[in-house]
Amino acid sequence: MSFDRQESPAPISVPPRHALGLPAGSVRAILALSVLGSLALIVLFQREDRPGVESLYVYLWGTFFLILANYFTVRSHRSVEEQVGPHPLGLPRGSVRFLLIAGLAALVLWLWQANHLFANAPTLPPGMFILVPGGFLVGWLVGRVAHIVFRHGEPSWYQDIQAWVAIIAMGILVIVMLLVMFINPGMPDEKQIDTTTWDGILVAIVSFYFGARM
Repeated sequence: MSFDRQESPAPISVPPRHALGLPAGSVRAILALSVLGSLALIVLFQREDRPGVESLYVYLWGTFFLILANYFTVRSHRSVEEQVGPHPLGLPRGSVRFLLIAGLAALVLWLWQANHLFANAPTLPPGMFILVPGGFLVGWLVGRVAHIVFRHGEPSWYQDIQAWVAIIAMGILVIVMLLVMFINPGMPDEKQIDTTTWDGILVAIVSFYFGARM
């Protein structure tokens, strides 16, 4: 008497959940494009050398170049397994990288034509060499600790908190930029708001996220 052996069904692999339930790299793409858009707004209105905007402009450039280097490094070293699934923001593969490079080229060309590429170079804020790379380094260290603590992958709540903090910081940074660009100039000098400290703190938080997600 023979019995047919029933084969056990193959385990169903559940794709990992990424921050906010978005495709992998989407939050980084949102932040990178937001920084690029903020720079473009300042450049288009030619406010890069205005009081109050000067330090923010430098911080944004420093953050953008750090993001650009990190974004390309991380994306180029992703394993095949990590690249399975939709690409950032559901866009075609390479779209975000193309937008970043095209945006950078357009900004440089615009500044060169307006003779603002090297003229009237803004003064570097005191925290420029500390806050932007420092935020990234702290984020990287936190990311390494989290990798040890969460051995089976970072939980959803942890990823979401990091993503929301970075996105909110970027949103506040945009509000600060609009304040110093359009509201401060119409106010008396004694009532103008100095946002230099906030600029540094906010860009450090954005840099932290990119370090933590390496």
